[in-house]
Amino acid sequence: MHIRQLVAVIAVGALAPSAVSAAPSGWIAAKSRKGHCQAMVPGNWKPGFAGIGMEAPDGKANVLVSGKPGSIAETKAMLPKIFKVSKTYEDSGSRYWVEYTGALTAKRHWYVVTPATDGICTAVMDFGSGLSESDAKTIATSLSKY
Repeated sequence: MHIRQLVAVIAVGALAPSAVSAAPSGWIAAKSRKGHCQAMVPGNWKPGFAGIGMEAPDGKANVLVSGKPGSIAETKAMLPKIFKVSKTYEDSGSRYWVEYTGALTAKRHWYVVTPATDGICTAVMDFGSGLSESDAKTIATSLSKY
């Protein structure tokens, strides 16, 4: 039985680096105000207006990371009442990620939710052609509790 436990620990340890290395080298953490949630953004991003969120140097892409009470299921039920959801990228117990139609048609708008220790982590992303879809997906999939 001890051998099985050792094998399980080694297997979990082998998986952990892949989760940590999800963001490319040089990327930095965009954290929620209390620091409980984070998403990784390109290293040249800077704090947004009034120090809220992070934005690209040209100001054409931004992300706001928050920690909130609630659940993924509650958020999933609430979002269609606030936004017109146009595409669902992921709908699982570990992540709910949608694109919604916003007032700024030149930009894309994503809302990402993951579970946190005491509620949920959310990332609201707005971006245009200056941010590649690949980089936007890296930001979205890096959202996690910290």
